Amino acid sequence: MDALEQSAPELILFGGSFDPIHYGHLFIAEAACVLRKADRVVFLPTRTPHHRQELRASAEHRAAMVRTAIASNPHFALDVSDLDPTASGYSIDLLPRLRRMYPGTRFSFLVGEDSLTASPWHAFNEVVALLDHFLVAPRREAASDLSRIQAFLAAQEPQTRAKIELLEQPRMTISASAIRASLAQAGSIRYLVPEGVQRYIVEHKLYGQLDV
Repeated sequence: MDALEQSAPELILFGGSFDPIHYGHLFIAEAACVLRKADRVVFLPTRTPHHRQELRASAEHRAAMVRTAIASNPHFALDVSDLDPTASGYSIDLLPRLRRMYPGTRFSFLVGEDSLTASPWHAFNEVVALLDHFLVAPRREAASDLSRIQAFLAAQEPQTRAKIELLEQPRMTISASAIRASLAQAGSIRYLVPEGVQRYIVEHKLYGQLDV
């Protein structure tokens, strides 16, 4: 599904590079959708990620892998607005565009806790002000991770902090970087990504050779 067919009361916006999309992404999105009782999770692959290494797969390939991965879930949708060549890659620029596309909709924004604390956010308070909720999914068990997010929250303005919700769900440790590393060494990624995504990677020879 490439676009939402009709407006829904609550959308969860899930942005990222998805290079490649994997079961960790899908589980976080599903768990957030159930916990929030949201109508749809909209996956928003970005063309220009900031504070990250250069992307390995093209925008077209990454969108195709997301489309394949979410095809069986009626609560998931793909939006390619942030893949437009003119997109800045900043949420503060993307959100007004999405507001125009989905009028009358409540927006929640979903991130992993590592994405929230590992690098600075551009205009973070302004981004949160455009949202109804800012959802943070746990990624690792380390006490240092919890300390970082607690410190991050403590540094925010009260009106910003009030919109941030830490989700209670199992922690996922699958990472796209580990998947790419395995593929580069001809390792297996079975059970880390959906079968359709694995086939797509092999067919298009992404991230190195894979022996299946």
